[in-house]
Amino acid sequence: MLEALSDFLSEILHLSAPISISHIEKNESEQRLDVYLLVSKSYAPTPSSIGEGYYYGRTWRHLDCFEYACYLH
Repeated sequence: MLEALSDFLSEILHLSAPISISHIEKNESEQRLDVYLLVSKSYAPTPSSIGEGYYYGRTWRHLDCFEYACYLH
């Protein structure tokens, strides 16, 4: 089921190379979905697009996915 959700979220988030979904964790007790994104190691951003903390672990609250809070990592 989470495989199908991964495909669905990739489509609605408009994810394409070099970014993809690594895995999704569903926490029933907290009603929470954690979506982990993966950036291809071959990706080389331009120097002007790199900001402080560009590749450090960050978490964003996204729109809820039905009754689940959705977080992108």
